[in-house]
This record gives sequence, C-alpha cells and structure tokens, in this order.
Amino acid sequence: AEATIEASTDCLHADFANKYLGGGVLWRGCVQEEILFITHPECLVAMLFASVMTPTEALLISNAERFSTGEGYNRSFRFAGPAPMAGRRACSPLVALDAERYVAADGSEGEPREWRQYSRQHVLREVLKAAAAVAPWPGEEQREQQEQQQQQQQ
Repeated sequence: AEATIEASTDCLHADFANKYLGGGVLWRGCVQEEILFITHPECLVAMLFASVMTPTEALLISNAERFSTGEGYNRSFRFAGPAPMAGRRACSPLVALDAERYVAADGSEGEPREWRQYSRQHVLREVLKAAAAVAPWPGEEQREQQEQQQQQQQ
C-alpha cells in the first residue's frame, strides 16, 4: 500500500496556507490548502474565526475529520468518494502558516522583488512564522505530562 500524508498520525500536519485561511476553497482554488479544506470540511469553520494572518502568526486546527477523498490536482482534482470509515477519524493537528509571495505585480519573476526575500527583514518574517507554527500550543505540555504519567502507571 502507498503511504500518504493523510495516513500519518501523531505528527503535526502543515497547511502551507494563503494569508486568508482556506485560500480559494470557496470560489476558485483547488491546490494543497483548498484540497485539505474540501476533504476535511470542518476546517471551513475556522475560516469564520480567522482573519488575515499577521507576519508572526500561525493557526492551529485540531480534530478535523476527513470525510472524502479526491484525486488529481488543481483543475484536474475530482471527488473520489467518501473516506473509508477507518479513515474518518480526527486528523493529526493541523497548523496553517503563510509565506510571502515574491513575484512582480504582473506575475513575472521580477528581479527587484525576487531578491527582496533575502533581506534581513523578510528572512526574519519567515523564521518568526515558522517558529509560531511549531511552538507548543496551549495545553500541549500538560497533555504530554499526563500521557507520560499514564504510561508510567501501566
């Protein structure tokens, strides 16, 4: 059997997100983030509570269940059926983080904007964003301590 990201457990899944959570899921997009939100519709609820992500912010979504499967990508993406009941469990925690887009206004890879990503200010933004994404979330340390205590008692 082929291993998939969706099948992995006990790990943090990353949603390389649009700064507007969900990206184009409700109107035109169908790439990584949008596919995730389509197959895990409970993620759509988070869009009601999240505004534009700030440069030092990442968003955590937990307990979103996978209800469907798909195949293809972007314009070729199609519904492939409901998720198997065994796969309809809450997925691993999901962290959404966005990155700056470094292309010219006309969509070309313009040199002045392209090289800006290597400036101290922009590198710091990306490092802070990554740190926010992997920082312990509220209650994580207590949960881990409880799990360790339970394992010791067994």
